[in-house]
This record gives sequence, structure tokens and C-alpha cells, in this order.
Amino acid sequence: MRRSVPRRVIAPLISVRTWATGCYLLGGLPLGVAWWTLLGVGFGIGAGLAVALVGLPVLLLTLAAGRSAAGVERVLAHRLLGTHVDEVYRAPVRSGLRGWSRAVVTDPATWRDLLFLVLRLPVGLIEGALLATVWSVGWLMLLAPLPQAVISGAIPAALMGRRLLADDGLPNAFLLTATGLVLLTATSHLVPVLGRAHGRLATALLGPSRGSRAYRLRLELDEERRQRAATVAIAAHERRRIERDLHDGAQQHLVKLAMDLGMALRKIDTQPEVAKRMVGEARDRTVETLEEIRALAAGLHPAILAEQGLDAAMSALAGRCPVPVDTRVECDHRPDAETETAAYFVVAEALTNIARHAGATRARVTIRCTGGRLAVEVHDDGRGGADPARGTGLAGLRDRVAALSGTLDIDGPPGGPTIVRAELPCGS
Repeated sequence: MRRSVPRRVIAPLISVRTWATGCYLLGGLPLGVAWWTLLGVGFGIGAGLAVALVGLPVLLLTLAAGRSAAGVERVLAHRLLGTHVDEVYRAPVRSGLRGWSRAVVTDPATWRDLLFLVLRLPVGLIEGALLATVWSVGWLMLLAPLPQAVISGAIPAALMGRRLLADDGLPNAFLLTATGLVLLTATSHLVPVLGRAHGRLATALLGPSRGSRAYRLRLELDEERRQRAATVAIAAHERRRIERDLHDGAQQHLVKLAMDLGMALRKIDTQPEVAKRMVGEARDRTVETLEEIRALAAGLHPAILAEQGLDAAMSALAGRCPVPVDTRVECDHRPDAETETAAYFVVAEALTNIARHAGATRARVTIRCTGGRLAVEVHDDGRGGADPARGTGLAGLRDRVAALSGTLDIDGPPGGPTIVRAELPCGS
């Protein structure tokens, strides 16, 4: 549910994240002074004593201190800005002090840390001065109409507009208060923007550089996490579906079957014809229950897909769909079982939606395996408007496809046509 416009305007002003970000930005100046002092003293002493070789350990310690300061900045950025910055340093090739020293000096991440610490002072000066000025003016204007007895000693009376209150009365004072509130509200919208900009700077200098091995490993790790989350979501969804189908279908039929057989057993001596009829009905119900269980098993992994492949499975899906479906499968080899199963369920869900919601007169299914990718496309001439957020099952398909490092695109503008495209890795 969307928030009203006044709430959206005021929300940043009362947000804890806004004030945490503001404190971080205001603290940039003292932190910058501290880092400049640390680096200046360390490099100054180290350079002065370098001739006697005593300064080399001091320089190394200064670099190590710079790394520690960068670690503090990463923690502050994570806690106050909400920006997670990974720490990526090269591991020493050799053990011992010599290996550690070489790793510290030759690691580009060390020098990017120092660059960030150097920039912290000028950037913090600009950010802090801007926020301090705007916030101070805003609070002064907001507190202007308060009685002098309340604010005595906190803010100079000259800055509180006491003469304005005495000469011009309350209307101007409350106008001043409203202006201060508007200024503070505008500042609360500016703070997140400055925080995001500062977060990008911290990520660029304190995090892994683009193109580096650590950056690639981080992307791969993020992708692995997304795939794992998608796999867990699929497993949970399938478990809930199986439990629901068993509870609502086969389980109830079996309970009814047991009750009917019990009644037939009691009537077999006194009313054999009635008992015979009830046993016959129980047999029919048993056949129906077996069909439901077979359908449930087919939903887990269709037998025709495992035995005959995608071409036959697509023909079977098209035959069960009430809308006429043209199928075309072009694969010079069978994909692996996981890819085949994902492609099958993409088509099955798309055809189910076409039959239930699209109002289409024809549909087309095309599957091609080219360039190591299996491309699946389902096209219909229905009314369009397909949206994964509306619970049509397409959201679950995204997770199933993402678990295999695939992509799913849905193009269904109102009025149609609707095209569902999926790309999956095509193993041999």
C-alpha cells in the first residue's frame, strides 16, 4: 500500500537512517583531521629517518595503520550509511615479516585506502559545513517562537528573534517556524543523497577494484548466493504444493475410501447388494486416487520428459492445452536433466496461464539450443497483462530459472501479445 504524499515527505525527517547518515557526514571533518594527522606524522617521521634505515619500519607501520583506519571507515559506512564494503587485501606470498611487508607495499588496495583517508578531510569539510549550516539555520528558525525562558542559555537571544516577537507579534514567529520546518524537511531529503554519494566513493576506493580477481570472486559469490536462495525458494514452494495436493486430494479420497469399505463390510451379511455396489464405488474412487498420485508424480518430474526428451514432452503439453499450440524444438543434443526440467515447467506454467487467463486463440512454443544456451519462447495472441506479482506462478518460474543461472523475461503489455522468454545453460 502506497504511503500518502505528506508521509513520504516527512518520512526521511523521522527516519533513524537519515540521522545516522547525518552524524556520519558531520563526523567527516574530525575523522579527516585524525587521519591526516596519523598519516602526516607517520610519513613525516618515516621519511626523515629513512636515510638511517630506521624510518622504513615507521613507514610500514604507517601503511598498516592506514589499513586499520580504512577498516574503521568500512565499519562506520556499514553501520551508519548502510553501505557494505568488502575488505580485499592480497595474501602474503611468503610467510614472515618480509612477506607481510611486501604484500602491504605492493597491494594496490593499500594505496587506495590511503587515497580515501586523504580525501576524507576535504570531502568531510564540504559535507559537514553544508549540513551544519543548513541544519543550524533550520533549528534556529524552528525554535524561534519558544519562550526565552525555555531556551535561555542554549541559544543566544539575538539569534532567536526576540525583537521580532516583540515588534511583529506571533504570526511572523510562526511563519519563521514553518520555514524552519520546511528547511529541515528538505535537508532530510538531501542527507540520503549525500550518503549514497559518499557510499559510492567508499565502495570505489575501500572495496575491490573492478576487473580485479577479488571483484570477480565477489560477483561469483553473490551469484552463488542468489542461486542458492532461488533453489531454497523452489524447494519450499514444491514442498508446500505437494503437501497441499496430498492433503486436498489423495488423502481425503483415501479417508473416504476407508469409510466406504468399512460401511460395506458391515452390510456384507445383511445387504449384500448394497455392499457390492459400495465396493464397486470404492474401486472407482481408488482408480481416481491413483490417477491423482500419478499426476502428482508427473508434476515432480514428468516420465515422458525423462524417457523421450523435450520434443515429446512439448507435444504432450500442447495436446493437453485447450488452446491450439504449435511446438517447435530444435536441439542437436539433449540438455542435462535439470535444464530440461526447468524448460518443461516454464512451458507448462505459461500454457496453464494462457488457458486460464489470456483468452488466446493460438499459442506457439519454440525451443532452440544455440551457443551453449537453451532458449525457450512461449507466444500467445491473448489479452496480455501478465504480471509475476499477481501470483500467476510466473514468480516461481523466475526462481527456478535463476537457480540454473538462467534468465526469464516476460513481455505482456495490456492488449497482448504475451511472450515468455527463458534462457538456460545448455549442457550436453
